[in-house]
Amino acid sequence: MTLDLFTIGHSTRSTTEFVDLLRGSQVELVVDVRHMPRSRANPQFNREVLPGELHSFQIGYVHLAALGGLRSRPRGNKASPNLLWDNASFRNYADYAMTEEFHQGLTELRELGHKRRSAVMCAEGVWWRCHRRIIADYLICAGESVFHILGHNRVDRAVLTPGGICQPDGASIRPCLTFPSGPDTNQAVMCGRYDNLIPRDAYGALFRSGRLPRSNFPPRYNVAPTDQIPIVRVDPRDGMREVTMAGWGLIPFWMKEKPKVPHINARAETVQKLPLFREAFAKRRCLIPATGFYEWQQRDDGKQPYRFRRRDLEPFAFAGIWEFAKLGGEEILSAAMIVGEPNPLVGGVHDRMPVMLLPEDYDRWLDPGAKQDELRALLRPYDAALMEGYAVSRLVNSVRNDTEECIEPIEDQATDAAKIVDPHR
Repeated sequence: MTLDLFTIGHSTRSTTEFVDLLRGSQVELVVDVRHMPRSRANPQFNREVLPGELHSFQIGYVHLAALGGLRSRPRGNKASPNLLWDNASFRNYADYAMTEEFHQGLTELRELGHKRRSAVMCAEGVWWRCHRRIIADYLICAGESVFHILGHNRVDRAVLTPGGICQPDGASIRPCLTFPSGPDTNQAVMCGRYDNLIPRDAYGALFRSGRLPRSNFPPRYNVAPTDQIPIVRVDPRDGMREVTMAGWGLIPFWMKEKPKVPHINARAETVQKLPLFREAFAKRRCLIPATGFYEWQQRDDGKQPYRFRRRDLEPFAFAGIWEFAKLGGEEILSAAMIVGEPNPLVGGVHDRMPVMLLPEDYDRWLDPGAKQDELRALLRPYDAALMEGYAVSRLVNSVRNDTEECIEPIEDQATDAAKIVDPHR
């Protein structure tokens, strides 16, 4: 069985605090990827000290210099293929990550991680300001499951950096990854979690569906990418409207193998143009039932989730597209959610939001004969006056948590953010 890999930043933590976080995720080996494995401000993490401290807790230590950060710009005038990174340090490291030295280090890391539950360690407390995010990207492209340890009960599943593209490398089996610039390649995770508390017996009336799958539709408080989700579609075999289960993450019929990171979102502005989505948009549209969705606000102490729902607490449906593919003898039904500009409510937290359809527009969205202009007119922000939003526990940040506590309101200490989220205050 393949073991999960983790990342962690030691920051200013004490050794005891650091070890507690490692043990919370059952980490057995720390893989140090600091360029200089020492810290003047926090000498407890010096290479001469840390291995012995970890050993007393039966945790191993390895320093992998090949994955160290602080890389200079490669020699020569060759233009970088990683222009997505505005920050020169990240761009230089992304360029370095395309070298043989990096891939030798990555191979060693994976071999270590397959033998013992391992955590990639650097100094920076949060992963998005550290080069370990690019290491995580390469691990994801190689098919590894990666999680970021941020604090107690705060472990996030790592996802590919928006705009990163995993590409096959014909010269070897190693993963190849680039970060080009441009709007069509910037595949940001714009809505990556939602909840669906709709009981099984309500689907027929809500979505006029005459056919249901065998699922008993247990309440889902934290639906995550690649999960099986109920969708409402018109079955192309008999024209009947049905509720069926699909994997969240689009896999087009023409793909030869499963993508490492399937597309969970499609942009409203380009869904009818991009080859990845345009045929599904024209011929295979669906409703994705939900009762709420989450967006995150970036703060100094991490990502704060907010839940958004209809003010009348009624269920609703996102605009979606679906695909059917056969890969290696496996039949795969998959779906993606369309996202667009936010309304003023959601815009206080995030610059995108999923397209929520009005109930009176469900029929038009599912109509196989609907015209493109009619469909595009439906891809508009939902009326903010019909919605409400509130802060929820950071438990929702981890896909492992799928309990009622995920949707319960919490006191939001950031009063400015609270005012932005609820315009009715």
